[in-house]
Amino acid sequence: QKKIPLRQDFIWVMPRGLSYGWRSGKKPVLRYAFHFTSVPEVLQKTVVECGYFARGISSGEIREIDRIFKRMERQFHKFQPLSALKIERAMIDLVLLILDGVPLTSDMPLDQMDEQRVESALIWYADNMADCPTIDAVAHAVHVSAGHLRRLFKRGEECSPHERFLEMRLEQAKEILSKTSQTLAEIGKQCGFGSSSDFCRVFAKHVGVSPHKWRNHVTRQEATGTPFDSR
Repeated sequence: QKKIPLRQDFIWVMPRGLSYGWRSGKKPVLRYAFHFTSVPEVLQKTVVECGYFARGISSGEIREIDRIFKRMERQFHKFQPLSALKIERAMIDLVLLILDGVPLTSDMPLDQMDEQRVESALIWYADNMADCPTIDAVAHAVHVSAGHLRRLFKRGEECSPHERFLEMRLEQAKEILSKTSQTLAEIGKQCGFGSSSDFCRVFAKHVGVSPHKWRNHVTRQEATGTPFDSR
């Protein structure tokens, strides 16, 4: 087996199926371990070309890795409908940090790049939902124009960004309604609504009942199995 010396302030990426282990001696060592079933193709290619990937990291990058680790840990311990997106965003942030400054060749198909931009937009919006960001703000975050982002969503999601983002806000609201006793004003604020009345109006329009009635139904159904009556 090939022996690779353990170095301080280093990041390592090992491909699936490779057996490895660390021997750090008696001196305590701080390690962050991330395990993913899949990673972006650009990182896969970099790892495959070398058999593994390693590079030195700065103290600032170590602090950023610590923040990413804690973000993922929170989502794993309290998994919610948007947790998968938040975990994926943290993974993307980690991959971007790993590959920062690494020379890469661009051979990704255009359609795959478009899919990644849509996915990045969804992840960014989920993290910034409470601020109710505009389409322009989301587009700026993923480095495309607002018009181009709309075209990407129409092609990939078969709807507009506004429609998809509203769906995410309502799903998040349902989750909070069913799991907490927070007020409608608090829930509306977390989901990007300007007021409780705005939240109630939009919720009733798209769900068919008020948030209050929806919450009562979920509570009653969990307790008795009573079917939902929207009258």
